Amino acid sequence: MNKEMKAKLIRIAKQNIQKDSSSNEINHAIRVLIKAEFIAKKEGGDLDVIVPSALFHDIFWYPKGHSKFNYGPYESAGFAVKVLNKINGYPHEKIPKVYSTIKQCSLNKSIKPDSIEAKILRDADRLDVTGSISLTRTISSMDQADCKVFNFDKGTIERLDKKLDFKIDVLYSSIVKITDLMHTTTGKTLAEKRTNILKKYMIYMN
Repeated sequence: MNKEMKAKLIRIAKQNIQKDSSSNEINHAIRVLIKAEFIAKKEGGDLDVIVPSALFHDIFWYPKGHSKFNYGPYESAGFAVKVLNKINGYPHEKIPKVYSTIKQCSLNKSIKPDSIEAKILRDADRLDVTGSISLTRTISSMDQADCKVFNFDKGTIERLDKKLDFKIDVLYSSIVKITDLMHTTTGKTLAEKRTNILKKYMIYMN
């Protein structure tokens, strides 16, 4: 993808991404894009698909507990289709691939990415929760869902097979266990490095 097309897509994302979400915003989209491009250099994949997918994957985002929580990827994918169809110079034959890539970028484990582009986007999105900035993002999203911090009746580890009602549970499940959810070799390597410190932190919470 040329620089001009990439810059245009970034501008569109900045103009349209939800302004009322403190956890999923344009900076998250840019970080996911950077990670996706890095993984693609190692694993392959079509940047004409990966770039718009990364930028538009969270155009619509709803916090845990919202009635439309599971609809974000579908609405974001639909948005991408409308935008890309209007852009001269973008290869329109690749739009269906962008649609499916974004649609598969879901927290729902039953949805399996079926292309290298979808695997890369899924890994890049999940990797973004392992950084220090994203610790704040995760807590912020749980604030929107009115999620309590901790249940002192049980330790962190023992509750992980239950519903994620507390912030510490969500942090452990979505951040420390992220390596097991990676779909690419590069993603797994990056996740292992980034979660070592977080694992130690979580041990001291028990």
